[in-house]
Amino acid sequence: MRSLCFILIFVCPYVYAEPFFLHSFQNSKKVELIKIDGIYFSKNCEEKTCEAFKSLSKKVDFKIQSKIRRHPASLTCFNLGGKNILLRDEKKNEWDFCIFKDQSMINSWALHKKVNN
Repeated sequence: MRSLCFILIFVCPYVYAEPFFLHSFQNSKKVELIKIDGIYFSKNCEEKTCEAFKSLSKKVDFKIQSKIRRHPASLTCFNLGGKNILLRDEKKNEWDFCIFKDQSMINSWALHKKVNN
């Protein structure tokens, strides 16, 4: 019972954080994000079945990355079948996200670090 209380009080709040909103540059659409295991995903990844979540377990071909000199997180996203986009928070800070065909998104730098480690 004590360990269950510990998990509920200390561990669970860090697995799923409160929703976080960013705005798209293209159409000023509000995008709802959630944090899973320290990484921001779009809200449609809650069930962990989206393409963005599945991309964490894929490998990237480093040869392709080394031939093109571009933003490393953007290249990782591209090589995994996504498209890199910029989102903006309320303070006008820019965030890189990788968006996939199913419209799921993951923070591009978090994806890059996870896949290339």
